[in-house]
Amino acid sequence: MRRILSSLSLAFFLVLPSAKAQVDVLITPPESGSIIAVPPACTSEKRSKAVADTVADTVRGDLLLTGEYRAIGPEEYPAPLGACKEQDGGPFDASLNALGLHFLVAGKVRASDDRGSNFVYDLFLFDAKQEKAILGKRYQGSARDADDIGHRFANEIIRTFTGQAGAFGSQIVFVSKSGESARLMSLRLGGNKGKQITRKKGSPSSPTWSPDGKKILFTNLKGSEGDLFSVSSRGGKAKQITFLAGLETHASYAPNGKSVVSSVEISGTKSLAVFNLRGRLTQKLTESTALDATPAWSPDGQTIAFSSNADSKNKALYLIAAEGGLPRKFFQKAGSDCEQPAWSASGEAIVFVCSISGSRQLFIKRLSKDEPVQLTFQGDSSSPSWSPNEQFIVYSRTLKGSSNIAIYSLKALKTFVLETDTVDTDPSWSPLY
Repeated sequence: MRRILSSLSLAFFLVLPSAKAQVDVLITPPESGSIIAVPPACTSEKRSKAVADTVADTVRGDLLLTGEYRAIGPEEYPAPLGACKEQDGGPFDASLNALGLHFLVAGKVRASDDRGSNFVYDLFLFDAKQEKAILGKRYQGSARDADDIGHRFANEIIRTFTGQAGAFGSQIVFVSKSGESARLMSLRLGGNKGKQITRKKGSPSSPTWSPDGKKILFTNLKGSEGDLFSVSSRGGKAKQITFLAGLETHASYAPNGKSVVSSVEISGTKSLAVFNLRGRLTQKLTESTALDATPAWSPDGQTIAFSSNADSKNKALYLIAAEGGLPRKFFQKAGSDCEQPAWSASGEAIVFVCSISGSRQLFIKRLSKDEPVQLTFQGDSSSPSWSPNEQFIVYSRTLKGSSNIAIYSLKALKTFVLETDTVDTDPSWSPLY
């Protein structure tokens, strides 16, 4: 079992000899394009160097992924910057300002046992202009935890800059197809190695996470039919949940994790139904001749968003109370199909897909505003899902014949594409650990 402790505050590290002394740390959010140096941390032990390098690589990669900062890593600065001081605070001196840096990630890594299997990581963020540490954290873990620790510290850097933690280290599950076979895979934000989730070859689609991040629910397709299955987020054997004739797909968990809503085929109609975790149908949420599909449960558990062509030949977005009732129209675009709504973690916005001139693009609409904003403009976009901190949206993008997982940064207004040699679709973002 991994141990990662990360609760010591900045005040723990900035211990002053006089009771009258004080530290004035004024944190100004960095401008876009700010230069952040991320060299390896200080270490006097050979066995600690590899983990110090891993932490630096991870933090740099995470900061680059925001699209806002120029993070300069170990390739440019392969050794710690400044003198590695004995006292807490790590390396820093005024000469670093001559390098044109705005911020410096620094610290110390040391073995905490004789075998060198566990380490203490003291990590800091310095403001080069103030020549002061504005963030300090201590972590403890094994060499295998170096990636996790790098992600955690990068999240704290983002919290320092924005007031809201980053989403690094959270996971994205998606369908990966190669030839005739398909599997569920997961990838950590900021990571570069995918993990296989489902063991057997099959036809999985529309995966979604349980609220606690321990389970992944998905549809296993068999021709035009498909049932809901559940699998551990660590991977393993999938368990069948529903056994109905027809197709159950695009399931969404209730926030309490005790129920799921899904699009279902019942008596020849495509409607919405609620199931318990044993697959028992507990409620028919809608039942009409319309095509009701792609439901998404709101974070407060009160509302379900979905798509339907109830009022016209084109699909519009609707909201319905989770306990049932009459749906109300949320958004309709003339001559366009709009579907696949996904709620932000705060419940204040919904991202969705609308068809535009023969392609599908992402739109975002705040519940407090009337008009949506178009986010993507090329290729074909589908299956959007929010990051837990609402700073990114992951989606499936098909462009020039290639289907890949793409991440849109709402702050940088940029898209990052995870290019692989497989066909990758249907992404879903995990809760933050």
